[in-house]
Amino acid sequence: MDQNFYEARTEILKIRADYLSKTPSCFNGNTKERSNYIENLTKLCPELSPYQRDLLIGLNLSDSSLDINAKKTTARMKIQLTNRKQKFLMFVKQSILEYCGNDNQLYSPKSGREMTQFNTLSTPQILKIADLFKSENESDLKERGNVKAINPRLVNELTPIAIAFWYCGDGGIRNGSNNQGKAMTLSSNGFSKQDHFLLIEGLKTCGITGELKLDNKNNYQYRIDIPGKHYDDFIRIIGPHIHHEYHYKVPDGRREGSKYGLMTSECRDLLLGSQVPSMLFS
Repeated sequence: MDQNFYEARTEILKIRADYLSKTPSCFNGNTKERSNYIENLTKLCPELSPYQRDLLIGLNLSDSSLDINAKKTTARMKIQLTNRKQKFLMFVKQSILEYCGNDNQLYSPKSGREMTQFNTLSTPQILKIADLFKSENESDLKERGNVKAINPRLVNELTPIAIAFWYCGDGGIRNGSNNQGKAMTLSSNGFSKQDHFLLIEGLKTCGITGELKLDNKNNYQYRIDIPGKHYDDFIRIIGPHIHHEYHYKVPDGRREGSKYGLMTSECRDLLLGSQVPSMLFS
């Protein structure tokens, strides 16, 4: 991690802790403390770290949503997952803790479902992520409203880390016998066909081959499949960044001596999650 960012993050987290130790609810609503803290945050950390940026991009491709304020000067993220994913949700929160408004671990929405979620503060830094999910086409904006779209700039913003977080949310094993059933899929049904072309291009920039498929079981929307013949590349490039809570979504390794590739179960297990940060400041 960049030393300057490390020092700035240490300082802003201390400021945050000081505020919350005096008044745990000081960031609730449009309080003076909240405004002052966000001003300090923007001064000390004007940009997200590369890891934080990748994390937010990947999450917004799958399970999170981004809300832009009325003046279009800040945005906040909301992520909601099943209660079984609380460890992953806490990992996410710790990774972006300076953008979170309280120290309550997590909370359950009022819907009654067994879900857990948290929201970030609304900040200029997160607005830059939201801008990557807005269409450049004016008529498209009017037609789709606030629905997430893929801005062409996102193509060059996709990284293996972002794809890993995307896969954690939307990824899965694609049933089939080809290449020993090693195909994978991204259930990206919420995006348009044109968005999918951009996402496939972004995957390609990271060395991952994706194919557009019409999902007959999901209202004839689209998804992205990663053929089994590219399994080895996926594990080598994306696998190291997949959080351990989601390793079950990745197909088992190939048999020893397989004619399809060299990614055995031993290699797969060594690579999966091997570069996921284990500490708050990683």
